[in-house]
Amino acid sequence: MHDRDDQGTGRGGGVGGFTAEDVVRARYVLVHAADQEISLSFDVGEPTAETIGALLPHARAVLAAFGGLRDEAVAFLWEWGADGTEPAAERARFLAENAPTSLVVDASGEFALHYEEIGEGHFLDGYWPAVRFTADLTPLEVTVEA
Repeated sequence: MHDRDDQGTGRGGGVGGFTAEDVVRARYVLVHAADQEISLSFDVGEPTAETIGALLPHARAVLAAFGGLRDEAVAFLWEWGADGTEPAAERARFLAENAPTSLVVDASGEFALHYEEIGEGHFLDGYWPAVRFTADLTPLEVTVEA
C-alpha cells in the first residue's frame, strides 16, 4: 500500500500520483479525494498494467466526483436500511458519521464504495455494506460484504 496526496487527480496518466504498474504491484493504493483518504483498488481478475491503465481515466472521473458520490452513497445506504420510523436526528447522525473507506472499480466501469468502518450497531462484526454504482455514476444497489 502506498499513499500519495494529489487530491485524486492523477499525474502522467495515473491516478492519485500512481501509475497502473504501481496499482498492479501494490493491489491497492491510498488516494485523497474530497478531503478524505480512500483506498482504491480494481476488481479485474488478475490485474495487468494494461487492464488497470484502461480503467484509470474512469477512476480519475469517479475520484473527481467523489464528494457528491460520497454524499449520494451514504444517503442511498440510509434509505436502503431505514424503515421510515427513525427520527430525523438519527438520519442526520448516520449521514454525518459514515463515510466510505474503499473504492473498488471493476472491469465494466461499475464501482462500489465500501463502508468497512460503518457506525457501531448497524451491521454484525465482520460485515459491512457497499453501495454499487453503474459506470455512469448512478447508485444501483447495496450489497453486504464480509
